[in-house]
Amino acid sequence: MEIPGTAPLKEARLRLTTEAGAHIFLLEEPGGGRLFRMSRALAATFLRARDVLTGARPATAEAKAEVAALAAHLTGLRGGAVGGKKAFNPLFMMIPLFDARPLQAPVAGLARALFSRGGLALFILLALLAIWLGAASGFVFVDHIGDIFSLSALATFALIAPFLKLAHESGHLLAATRFGVPVRNAGIMLIALFPLPFVDCTEAEFRATRLGRIVISLAGLLADLAIGLVAFILWHFASDDFTRQLLSNIVVLNTATTLIFNLNPLMRLDGYFALSDALHRRNLHMESALALSAARRAAAGLEFGRLRAAIAGAPGRIVFGLMAFAYKIYILIFIAWTIAPKYLGVGLAVVVWGAAAMFLSPLMKPPRPEADARAGGARRWRWLGAILLVLAGLAFMPLRYQTVIPVALDLEGAYTIRAAAEGNLTSIRPAGTVADGERLAEAGNIETAVEIALNDADQAMLGYLADSVRAENPLAAQNAQERIESAKALGVDLAEEQAALIVAADQSGWFRPDDAARIGTRLRVGQPVGVLLPEAEESALTGLLPELYARKFREDLTRLELWDPQTGETGPAIDARMAQSAVDNDGGGAFRISLRAGGAPISYAGRATQLKLTFRAEPLWRHAVFLGERLRLAFLRNRAAESR
Repeated sequence: MEIPGTAPLKEARLRLTTEAGAHIFLLEEPGGGRLFRMSRALAATFLRARDVLTGARPATAEAKAEVAALAAHLTGLRGGAVGGKKAFNPLFMMIPLFDARPLQAPVAGLARALFSRGGLALFILLALLAIWLGAASGFVFVDHIGDIFSLSALATFALIAPFLKLAHESGHLLAATRFGVPVRNAGIMLIALFPLPFVDCTEAEFRATRLGRIVISLAGLLADLAIGLVAFILWHFASDDFTRQLLSNIVVLNTATTLIFNLNPLMRLDGYFALSDALHRRNLHMESALALSAARRAAAGLEFGRLRAAIAGAPGRIVFGLMAFAYKIYILIFIAWTIAPKYLGVGLAVVVWGAAAMFLSPLMKPPRPEADARAGGARRWRWLGAILLVLAGLAFMPLRYQTVIPVALDLEGAYTIRAAAEGNLTSIRPAGTVADGERLAEAGNIETAVEIALNDADQAMLGYLADSVRAENPLAAQNAQERIESAKALGVDLAEEQAALIVAADQSGWFRPDDAARIGTRLRVGQPVGVLLPEAEESALTGLLPELYARKFREDLTRLELWDPQTGETGPAIDARMAQSAVDNDGGGAFRISLRAGGAPISYAGRATQLKLTFRAEPLWRHAVFLGERLRLAFLRNRAAESR
């Protein structure tokens, strides 16, 4: 007997499983696709409908109506699906290629060995060996990681990622085999057109215990961590740079992507399925989305009673839904902000592509009945208009610019003690408190000493000559006396040079010798000898301001504030001024900022201090333009660095 729209019911299967200690019914779509939660009464209705469709029960008018109603209800159940097939999404497609069940029998022994106490002991042994090698080498691996977001590192990882993912999926396959779960399909999934392998472990929903399902979900993570441990161990024995770089990329990128994405329960991946099983909430993601959607609809309709009821009925699920939504946005911004400064076009493509994958493609659902479609279309247009109106309002909302730069004591300028004459360092005071006029360092200059000795000898000889010829040759005596006066003037200059070799404190404070100032070192004029932090009520600080803020500093600066990130204390900055241009630690352009602040200099020594600069408010659309300019300059700076 044929009833229009009921063909899927003939092939659907009713499954009985448990959740939170209670039995639940799940309806499986044809081909083992979606899974729908069903009440006991609806499950009974399905069984009666199957009997009608197979001829086991008479096809009365009432029975036909019940079957048609069930078919229509099944179409509307898509919002409550547990898992399986989804609506077409061009950014995330799964292409089954073959039945993986024949592969399970040959690896059954390996699966039992790996997922046993011996397998756990082997994994722990790998971890301990990696920790020992890292500690023995002083964790020099960290210094050799390099730029994991460089083009070469990303390209290398893109080439090996499918093979690493194959090991990840093999972990799921082996775990499913260990717990007696048949793996129906294996194939290729396209994530933003990037091919990666997958295996379908949907049967675990019915055939595995809760612990078994958790292990199957986490098996890929364990495989990734095992590969990372092996790569880390091999890195310590590799000799050539290429192999070491390849292994470090595998360790960092494979492990990082696994922990950040696969294990994170906020994304509907392995960590989520493990958490949902651990919490006895097999459909946590969809339940959270439905609870959040109900709260959103109540808020949009200003139905505060319904909103309070929705929040009170499922506060945990609403919080989880909000966190999952916020995390998607955070991941998108993080990836784009990391890539865009290096590869501007790729970064913009990631933003557009990721936004489409996260927020637009979920809207690609099968068409609904005409009446529902019209109502839904009208609601979508109203929402779109409201969103555009809000965005337009936000675009012209004024917002102050703010930036924070690290500042520190001006140890290379205001507080540096420098040599006033050239010579070899003969003594230097150790670090500590000094008094005004106390000798800090002393140098010797053999040339100056010889000149002083010769000058003294010249004066003595000329004095003897003047005395011996004064009576017989007054003119010669006068000439000798003039030469004596010249020698005395030279002696004064030489004495000043000799005195300049002594560096004394011009005020009391705390002195620290320069690391390069060692006994016997040749000091040049102006070379640093040490740092003297005086006992003063003000301190001189300095920092680097990115060049993009230079114009704003000159024209739009409204407030300066010092901030201690450790204590959270703030205080005003005094007399800040922009000095000469410089180069920051990333190789970009910057301007040196000099300022004064309240407090003795010793209080800022070794202390992390930041300067918060606030500039005149501008509309948000100007902020977007400013952000684009920052990304463009960062991109150009990276290109210039790579060309060098």
